Amino acid sequence: MADIAAYAAKNNGRGQICVWSDLDSNMQAMSRQTSLINLIEDATRDGSWIVQEQCIQRVDAIGDSNTFAELLIRLPDGNGGMIAPSDFLPAAERYGLMQEIDLWMCNHALARIAATLQTGASKLYSVNISASSVPSGRIRRSVLDLLGAAPEQVRKLLCFEVTETAILTNYDGCRQFLANLRTLGASVAIGDFGARSTSFRHFQQLPADYLKIDGSFIQNMNNPIKAASIQCFLRMAEVANFQTVAEHVEDADQIAALAALKVDFLQGFALGRPE
Repeated sequence: MADIAAYAAKNNGRGQICVWSDLDSNMQAMSRQTSLINLIEDATRDGSWIVQEQCIQRVDAIGDSNTFAELLIRLPDGNGGMIAPSDFLPAAERYGLMQEIDLWMCNHALARIAATLQTGASKLYSVNISASSVPSGRIRRSVLDLLGAAPEQVRKLLCFEVTETAILTNYDGCRQFLANLRTLGASVAIGDFGARSTSFRHFQQLPADYLKIDGSFIQNMNNPIKAASIQCFLRMAEVANFQTVAEHVEDADQIAALAALKVDFLQGFALGRPE
């Protein structure tokens, strides 16, 4: 409780004093964050993270392909349940824990790919690299070391997803990092594309393989501006020789509309929930 009160005082600014009270909303919020931090540190230390897969299917082979999936991390709540990323990732970002989570996920993905290959199957797995990890030279070197130590056939089945936001935090460093990943045999996806305003000059210089269109455009395809934006993104991807993935696809109408636009891959609840 003393630690929570101390953190709350720091959040209120310099020279502040806070007295613990379970009726104080600020204290309650800080207590929840402290509990999340403890769970995150425990999961990273003992490897108890829960990792789910969400399929990414070719638009021309829906239901028939199971060769591409995104790995999604979930935090065990200590009572047999899971805590969604939207609940624990902000706390991890705030307290500087995302970099260790990203490294853990990279290790896990490489191990999962190796295990899948041993069964005779082959699947491309995508993992996210957070905006806080991309600017870190230490994390970039660690990821490249992990990837470089893996067999070539494993490296070729790993795709790193980096959002526009992460790219823009350190454009030159990120561009070199993505190029190094591809040199080692991995593929690269630009995630949440359209959510930020990457200039065409930056876009055309990015070493990547996939362009993932932000779900906000897919959810509002009836809006003429959103529809025109999607067509623009698809044309840009074609010129840059990127394959396209539409995110947050939730119904048959969206599937049909995106197929008509010739999007390459679809991801969302309409294709499969994380499991």
